Amino acid sequence: LESMEQLAEVEKKRNNFAAAYQWQEDYIQLKDSLKEEETQKAYKALLLEYETENRERQIAELTQDKLINDNRRNLLFAGLIGISVVALAIILFLRFRAQKNQQLLAQERELDRMKSRFFTQLSHELRTPLTLILGPLNQLLESEQDGGKIPKLQLMQRNAQSLLKLVNQVMDLSKVKAGKLELQA
Repeated sequence: LESMEQLAEVEKKRNNFAAAYQWQEDYIQLKDSLKEEETQKAYKALLLEYETENRERQIAELTQDKLINDNRRNLLFAGLIGISVVALAIILFLRFRAQKNQQLLAQERELDRMKSRFFTQLSHELRTPLTLILGPLNQLLESEQDGGKIPKLQLMQRNAQSLLKLVNQVMDLSKVKAGKLELQA
């Protein structure tokens, strides 16, 4: 390139302007083509760099999108697991509570049965001695001619009959609970 410029100067000094012009023209043309080639190389390098950066950016975006999607999927999966665990815990709690309620109901029924049996036995145990007291008392009242003892015997009879009435009511109550009391019109 420099030699072409020097040849153009030499031809100019010889007054061979046509050759000098030609060398100068070749020099400018070669210089422009080299500049254009360098510009093309720089352009291609910049274009390659731009495309590389663009691809790297796209890869980074795709990677970030994949991470976001993975995080969403993992979060959804964790949420589903959490909901499943809570639902399972609620189901187990409800089942446990239902079993506990059934046990309590069974215990309550057993307690009611025992109370009913106790009152029935107590009523029978009280009724028998009351009947044994009232029988001779009634006989004494029927056979007694002594007026001083009659009011006392009548008081005993009233109280014993009142007690018998209470015992009969307790027995009726236990029959009602057992479902064995028949309606008498």
